[in-house]
Amino acid sequence: MLARHIQQQNRGERQYESTDSLKFAFAGIVYTPAMGDFLLELLLLFADFLLEVVLEFAGEVVIDLIQRTIAEGFRTSRAPNPVRASLAYAFFGTLAGGLSLFIFPHPLVHPSRIHGISLLLSPLVTGLLMSVIGSTLRRQGKKVVQIESFWYGFVFALGMAVVRYLYI
Repeated sequence: MLARHIQQQNRGERQYESTDSLKFAFAGIVYTPAMGDFLLELLLLFADFLLEVVLEFAGEVVIDLIQRTIAEGFRTSRAPNPVRASLAYAFFGTLAGGLSLFIFPHPLVHPSRIHGISLLLSPLVTGLLMSVIGSTLRRQGKKVVQIESFWYGFVFALGMAVVRYLYI
């Protein structure tokens, strides 16, 4: 009885062992080259998005450190103008994007079929990360600078992403 069951399994696996087709089976699922291409494309899309977020986040951390250093020398009681601050962060984001083109003059990973998706997603994720940093610092009783909020982080990352999108 056991031998018959093994023979049936072997006959079932042989249907996928044909040398003229590139199919193979694993755990009862038939994989084809088209499915492999799709999975690779999905992986590359995720890697592109993740590397873009890391690059933009690193740029924001550098700007944050510079702003903290400069802010120590120029303490004022007057609140900064949010429109002027947004324009300044967009400008610094485009500068950071331009500098990143000198360091990484090519796409960080192979371009995906959904080109430009990181133009929206990576600024959103980067803004969320900066917001988390700001709220963590507030909970610890530390002074928070403007870029440690969602909107200013988003504007900086958007400026950086637009430059990389247009020139790569």
